[in-house]
Amino acid sequence: MRRCFCLWLALGWIALAASAQEPAKTSIAIYPIKAAGAEASLAQALTSLLSTQLTPSPKLRVIEEAMLKTVMERQGLNASDACDDTTCQVQIGKLIQAQKIITGDIAKLGSKYVLSLKLIDIQTGALEFTTQDKCACPEDELDALVAVAGAKVRNHFGEAVPVPDLSRIVATAVAAPAQPGSARLAVAPGQKLVATQEVVDLFLKDVQGGNLEETQMLLNGYLGLANAKFAGDEPYKNSKGEIQGYKHKDWTPLHYAAQNGHKEVCSLLLANGADANARSTKQGYMTTWVEGGYAYIDIAEAVTPFELAAENKNKEVFDLLIEKSVPSNSEATKSSVWVWVCRNGWKDEAESLHAKGAMFDNDLMWCAACNGWKDIVEQLLSTSVSVDSKAIKKAIKCAEKSKHQDVADLLSQHLEKK
Repeated sequence: MRRCFCLWLALGWIALAASAQEPAKTSIAIYPIKAAGAEASLAQALTSLLSTQLTPSPKLRVIEEAMLKTVMERQGLNASDACDDTTCQVQIGKLIQAQKIITGDIAKLGSKYVLSLKLIDIQTGALEFTTQDKCACPEDELDALVAVAGAKVRNHFGEAVPVPDLSRIVATAVAAPAQPGSARLAVAPGQKLVATQEVVDLFLKDVQGGNLEETQMLLNGYLGLANAKFAGDEPYKNSKGEIQGYKHKDWTPLHYAAQNGHKEVCSLLLANGADANARSTKQGYMTTWVEGGYAYIDIAEAVTPFELAAENKNKEVFDLLIEKSVPSNSEATKSSVWVWVCRNGWKDEAESLHAKGAMFDNDLMWCAACNGWKDIVEQLLSTSVSVDSKAIKKAIKCAEKSKHQDVADLLSQHLEKK
């Protein structure tokens, strides 16, 4: 019994110690936002949205709206001008034991909304922080404005929350649907919305997961997402699986969909103007062994959706991409699309690349020899004038290495005749 008591006592001390280590949160109340030239119901909705934005903060304890409402009702007050001065609002804050209180208003100036917030210290009554943000956006997109204000408030308390960029305003898609293969939608004059960072992150998650309906929904509401760039870090590992550095990639949604083999999502993105030749760059650093020790070196690798589809052997996605577009193959782009096609042994795709000018005769000769495609080799030898001796010798080596001796013999005989 004594042993059990000691165990419970020890657990109690551990719990107390853990709670003592938790940083104290600042209690904050949100006084009902005042409507100035806007609907009262809109102001009420923005108050709730602001509460939602601040609640996840590890530094703030948001006092429930219901508690504030109860205290105000007991004082014979409501969200109108009955308690419109700082002194009255501070008194309300004291009654609900808040350390800070946020007050503000939402004003409508023509087609523009202006959200102004003030942060007041309850103990001193001093104005501690202010923020004013503007947005030329429809009423149903004002959550973006609140997201900006909420991020600024949280950052005031020492957090590092990304502040959505309100300059990223694009036209809202309305009734008329997109034409196949086009990113242009019918746009209602003056209707704008902001693709906040939250929306962008959600969109990327849906694309990566192959969530077709969710991806379609966001594309319908936010133009520009189809070719948005997503920055992120990708670990660079050695042969032992040890992280040696990081690549920083700026991929488009089509890069991720092609890599993961989501054909329907790829088709949707292409219909909304996604670029199959979007050349994003992986940049970053890695550590490597040099004389005397380890050293950092920079790395860079250009990659397109075509290359990702081929590299990951997503044949159906690759076929879709090549149906809609032609991969670039030039010295400037350093494209490796055709190389991956050859490694995968995709004969039809190789012929398609060649027919569209994305694969040169010498490239196709090497590819065919490596894969034992004798009919293609024969056709090139009889029709092509650009296949040179150097390319034939290279093709012979690959044919022999791949154990396609009949192809190697055919090429050798042709070379002897030359």
